Formats: sequence, C-alpha cells, structure tokens
Amino acid sequence: MPFRRRMRSLPLSSVRITDPFWSKWQDTVSGTTLLHIHKQLEETGRLENFRKVVRGESGTHKGLKFDDSDVYKWLEACAYSLAIRPNHEVGKAAREAIDLIAQAQEADGYINTFFQLNYPQYKWANLSAMHEMYCIGHLIEACVAMAQYHSDEALLNVGIKAADHVLSIFGPEGRLGFCGHEEIELAFIKLSNITGDPKYRERARWMVDMRGQRPSPFETELDTGATNALAPWLAGFMNADGKYSGEYAQDHAPVREHDKVVGHAVRAMYLYIAAADLADGQNDQALEDALTRAWTNLTKRRMYVTGGIGPSGSNEGFTTDYDLPNLSSYAETCAAIGLFLWGHAMLEQTGEGDYADVMELALYNGLLSGISLSGDRFFYANPHESHGTHQRVPWFTCACCPPNIARVLANLGSYALGAYGFEERGLGVPPKRHTGVSPVDSDIHDRDGHGTHGRDAHSTSDKTVWIHLPIAMQAEVAPGLKIEIVGDYPRSGEVEVKVDPTEGMEFVVKVRIPLWCGNVEVEGLDEEADYDGNYILIRRRWKPGDTFRVNFDVQPKWVRCNPKVAANLGRVALMRGPVVYCLQSGAEDRTPLLAKVNTDTEIAERPSQSFNGSVMLSAPGFRDADWEDEELYLDSEPESESAEFEFIPYYAWCNPGPNTMAVWVRER
Repeated sequence: MPFRRRMRSLPLSSVRITDPFWSKWQDTVSGTTLLHIHKQLEETGRLENFRKVVRGESGTHKGLKFDDSDVYKWLEACAYSLAIRPNHEVGKAAREAIDLIAQAQEADGYINTFFQLNYPQYKWANLSAMHEMYCIGHLIEACVAMAQYHSDEALLNVGIKAADHVLSIFGPEGRLGFCGHEEIELAFIKLSNITGDPKYRERARWMVDMRGQRPSPFETELDTGATNALAPWLAGFMNADGKYSGEYAQDHAPVREHDKVVGHAVRAMYLYIAAADLADGQNDQALEDALTRAWTNLTKRRMYVTGGIGPSGSNEGFTTDYDLPNLSSYAETCAAIGLFLWGHAMLEQTGEGDYADVMELALYNGLLSGISLSGDRFFYANPHESHGTHQRVPWFTCACCPPNIARVLANLGSYALGAYGFEERGLGVPPKRHTGVSPVDSDIHDRDGHGTHGRDAHSTSDKTVWIHLPIAMQAEVAPGLKIEIVGDYPRSGEVEVKVDPTEGMEFVVKVRIPLWCGNVEVEGLDEEADYDGNYILIRRRWKPGDTFRVNFDVQPKWVRCNPKVAANLGRVALMRGPVVYCLQSGAEDRTPLLAKVNTDTEIAERPSQSFNGSVMLSAPGFRDADWEDEELYLDSEPESESAEFEFIPYYAWCNPGPNTMAVWVRER
C-alpha cells in the first residue's frame, strides 16, 4: 500500500485517560516529574543560561552545548500536562520560562545560549556536532504544543522567528546544511501543520533528501578549525577506516538507499519519523521501500524484547544484526521513545497494526523503564541484566531523557486513538495541513489470510475510528460523537467500548488485535465483526448508547530468542500481554543469575498493589548453589535446589535501589 495518511490522532484536549495505570502515571508527571525537572533546570544552570544572555554576559555558559533542548522538551511536556492536569505551580514556571526564552532570542531569530554566551563567532560553523538546529527543533515542538493547547502566540512567534532564521541561511538557494542530530525536520513538519505554511514542510523535505548526498557538509566541516576547536572528537565518530563514513549521523547514503538502521539510535529514529510523514501521498516508492526495509531490519534483527534499541554505549546506537548483549545493553530511553514515535508515524501512513504492536511494546517496557515509580528518578541506559551496579538517579549531565519521557506520558492520549473522515465535522482542534487527508487505500486481509467474509472491509468513504491502545478513556471524536473505553487493559483482557453519537450515525470502529493475543472474542453485536489486517472492524449505523465488548486472551508466556543472539542461548524471557517481566533481587543476592526455570509448568498470576498495581508472575525452577570463593572450576555438576521465582514487570525493576536483575533466565 502506498504511504497515505490513513488517520489523524485526536487532539489531546479531546481525550481523557481514565485507565487506572496510565492516569496514575499522568498524575505523577503533573504533580512530581515536571516540578522535579524544573528544579533541576534551575539548579544546573540551564535556565540561568537564558538569563545570562538577557543580561548581555559573555563566556559564562554552564553545561553542555545542547542543554537548551532540555528546557524546550520540558516546556512541551508542560503544554500537554497542563491541558489535562491544570497545575498552578507548573503553569507559573512554564510562563516564566517562555518569557525568558522570548527575551533571549536575537533580533534575527537566532537562539542558542551556548553560542550566544561563549562562541558567537562560531554560529553555524559546526553543524555535525553542535546541535543548533536540534535545539531549535525542540523549541519549535514546544511552540506548537503551547499554541495548539494554550493558544500561546508569544512562544509560537519565537518558534517561527527561529525557523525563518534557519530557512534564511540553509536551503536550495542558500547554504547546503542540516543538523548532525536530526530533529528539526520533524519539527518543521509540525510547524507547517499548525501554521498552514508549506515552506517549513518543504525545507524539511529538502534536508531529508540532501542527507547522505555527496559532497556532504559534514565531511567538509571535519577539515575546519571551528570543528576541531569545538568538537575534536568528531572525526572518531564520523570516519571509518580513515575515511568519511557518516553512519553515526545517518549521512552514509541517501535515505532512499537505506537498508538497515545504523549509527546513533535517537538520530536515526528522528530522521525516519520525518521521512515517514514526508512520504504522505507522494507515491515515492523508493522512500517507502527504504523506510520499510529499515523498520524490518530494526524490529527483526536489532531490537530488544523490551522494545529497547541501540545496544552500544560507544556510539549510543547500533552495531550489527543480532548483537543484543544484556549486561552491557545501552538501549537509551530516548531511543525507545524515538521508536515509539516512528511506529506511530508509520501507523498513520499505512494503517497497519504491526506498527502499533511495536509502539505498545516500547511504551510498556523500554520507554517506561526510564522513569521511577515516584517520577523523580531516571535511567538513561536500560540494561537487560544487572549485577547490582546500575541505579536510577535524579538527573544526568546529559539530561535528554527525563523531559522526553514526561512529554510522551503527558501526551499519551493523542497516540491511543485515530480518526478518519470526521474532519469536516470539526474534529477537536486539528492542526492545519497543506496536503489534507488522503483517501484510504487498504489491502484487506486478516492475520490468517481469511479475508473479510467476501467483501471490502473498508471503503474509501468510510468514516473510521481507530483504537490502537484500548486503554480506559473518554474521547470526543467529533461534535456529537463520544466514545468511552472501560477496562483495565492489559492487566485484564476484558474491554468494553461504548459508542455514543447524539443521533444515528454510520461509521466504522476498528480495534487492534495485539500480536501477543492468541484469541480474541467480540460480544454484544447483532452482526459478525469483520477483520482488516490485525484490526477488528465493525461497520454499522451506531445509535446512542451502543456498546460492545472485546475479550483479549492475556496469558503469560515464555519467549525464546533467535539463536543468532549469542547472549540468549539457552535462556527464556517471560511476557504477559505486552509487558516484559524480569527477575530481580537484593544487590548481594545473585538469584536471577543462578536461576533455571521450568517452562513446562504453569505460570501463576497474582494481583498486586506494588508497582502501580501490576500483575505479579511466579514460576517454579531450580537455583544453583553459589560456589565457595576459592573454587574456580569444578569437574562435577553444581548443586541446586528447587525454588519458586517471582517475576516483576521490567519497567519496575531497581525502584528499591541497585539490585541484581535478569530479563533472560536460563531454561531447565
């Protein structure tokens, strides 16, 4: 199927999450996380850097070159959170930050406190390493969020001025250049959507198209004095075997030639998010094929079972196929967020639920593991095994992850549902678009190839509501049409969907069947449901108060890994629904490493109030005895004893403090 936008996300203001699990997380973000981040922004000098610019200081920047972006991501998170959880203290802090940013911006639109304070002579001299466009990209995203949900024209004007400044320098008629860390491309697309001005979208397209071409602006920069002065380490990342490679920044080849994910994981995700959106309605087969190849390579050969990606800390990214070590796994939280967002972009363009499966996996595991249950401790890297040295901390020198997590959790409602065909009825507050909504063009088949009972399951004229994450929520799809989902998914597989138009209305409701679900039942309908790919499809004339139920088969199961992943040979992982489980113990207790589970016996489930009310799992097996310290080798089988092992969700490990943990445990 050609890439063509099959749906739009509902605006956050039209969705209220009532799910007990996720609403608690959103309460935590509003009441704890955003204020904690703001405190860190003050204590580490990130906000003070803007004040220094306003005061006209020089040479006094504190922190890293891209620290401004942490402020912008926090502001974006504030915009989402304040739309669903009004909080006076958060709102006051956000307002003060917006005023400060506006004052710090230069007359021509430039803003970057690192260069304004320390290196004004080197503005735009080192695109490959210095993150100027990356920071402006996050500024634009914050501006768009504040404008969309709070009608904040002041910050939007800052973003437009900054964007126009970039356009005045870089482009087909100007200088060849784009950022070493992709971000501004997807931000330009958002800015184009909300302003209705196509120039930002087209400049994003130009930047995506020019990346990987030769000569590369990055290659030229490696020979300049500014690059050596500001980033003497850069050549070690951008070169391979003494020659320019560009893989670290996805500059190794034009995007349409990409066949695998390479380099820095977060950079790659942000590039592909933008590219997927830019493919909308273009009939660009080469771009679509490249995105599909890269996605397949990532999810089939380079992704952890948790949805974590990027095993290497040395380049914060990818290495080779099936290289997925556990103890040293990097799996940066921001990379899982990037995968989640790329999956959403691909889902909107294709309507294929496989992308939502990966989104869900990353959300419940690789993303959520990055924040503590208390909301004020974080992981940057997310190992899949620990010997008691890894721990959550309040902040990082490079603190991209905490505000990134906050903005996704606060904005979760906009990813859970999609809609097509209701725009003319006034769908919430949709952003303006240049290209408009494209018709649906869908190959119809279910997962087992059984088709759709002899007729097209989805015509191009159908109004459609897509339920990607069937978590409990209340949503206004359009004036006169509300949908409520009731349940405790995925802790329970029973989900009730209430469809409530003010008057009779014909449209389609599509509910995703998760990949992990063995069986699914639909009840409460007079007619039989159809299937479109991995979505249940219900087409009817809906009346006020219509209700149906979906029962997903949520059973714990053992998962095995491709034997090409050497680290997991002879080991299994435990999942229940989309949630990956792990074994953890005290810091001095090595039980997770010594455990051997019996996969032929029943896995016991136990409801718990721990870990935000998660289901606990237990399975029998054996625990090998530890050897005496003086014994290094034995020529006999070590002693072992029977044991019952309790597994907890991976996202919740290490909350009590550093401990021993394993996702993959030995199989008896």
